[in-house]
Amino acid sequence: MRKTSLIAGLVLSLTVMSGCSLDLDDPDFDTNNSNSNSNIKLDAGAIDTSKKGQVQKSFLADNVSVLDIYSKEIGVQLHHSDSNEIKVLLTNVDNDTKLDANVSGDTLQVKMGAGPSVFGLNTTTPTLHIYVPKKSYQSIKLHSQNANFTAENLEAAELDLNTNEGDFKLNGFKGNQLTGKTAHGNFNLQQIDAPFSISSSSGAVNVSVANGIIGNSQIRSSFGDVKVNVGTEAVHVNLRSDQGISSSFSAPAVKDNEGVFTMEGALNGGGGSSKLTINTEGRIKLEK
Repeated sequence: MRKTSLIAGLVLSLTVMSGCSLDLDDPDFDTNNSNSNSNIKLDAGAIDTSKKGQVQKSFLADNVSVLDIYSKEIGVQLHHSDSNEIKVLLTNVDNDTKLDANVSGDTLQVKMGAGPSVFGLNTTTPTLHIYVPKKSYQSIKLHSQNANFTAENLEAAELDLNTNEGDFKLNGFKGNQLTGKTAHGNFNLQQIDAPFSISSSSGAVNVSVANGIIGNSQIRSSFGDVKVNVGTEAVHVNLRSDQGISSSFSAPAVKDNEGVFTMEGALNGGGGSSKLTINTEGRIKLEK
C-alpha cells in the first residue's frame, strides 16, 4: 500500500511540475482503444481519419470515366467494389498524412509522393488502396516512379502503364489498347484481351492473352527477357533475340552468322490478321 501511494504521489508531482492536468474522465483517454466513429458515412470528397493508422477519402463515381493514378514510392492496389462510390484508402500511416485525391470533371486524380512517416516503429509499409465501381472506363492511367501496382479485371478503352523501377501485376484487362513502358520494372500481365504495345529497358515482360493475340501487338526490350502465351488463335509472329528463342510450337528459331536468333511465320494454322512482334537483346519464350 505504501509503495502504491508513493507511486501515485510521484505521478501527481510530475504532472503538476509539467503544468499538465490528468483527466481520467476525458473521453479521449480510452484504455480499451475503442473507436465509436469507425462507421461514419463518408460524403463525396470527405476525409475519414476515424481509424488509427489510415486516411481515407470517398467520392461519388457516377460521372467518373477516367482514372489517373500516380505514386512515387507507395505501393498501389486497385480493387473493384459493388458501390457507386470511389474510395481511396491509405493505410499504415499517421492520421495527419496528406492524401492527394480529387475528382475533377470526369477524372479521378490520385497523386502520392514519397512514402510518408509510418505509424509505430516503421515495421509496416504504407499501401494505397483504391476501390472503384466495376464498369468500362474511357481511360485508365497507372504511373509510378518506384512503386508497385496490382490490379485485376480492368476494362477501359485505353490502359496506360508507366513505371521507372516499380513492378506491375495485372490479372485481366479488356479494352481497345494497352500501352506499357518501363525502365527497370517488371510487367506481369495476364488474361489480356486487347492489342498491346510494351517497351522495356531492362525489366522482364510476361504476357498471357485471354482470347489470342489481337491486332498488331508488340514488345520491345533492350535487355529484359520476354515471355508470351499467345493462346490457340491464329497469329503471325516476327521474333528477334540476341540471347535465344524457346517455343512450344514446331516452327524453328534460326540463328544467323552474327548470333542473332529470329523466328517468323504463322502459328496455330495461320490465316489470321493478328500479328505479334518481339525484339529484345534478352531471351524470348513463346508458349501456347
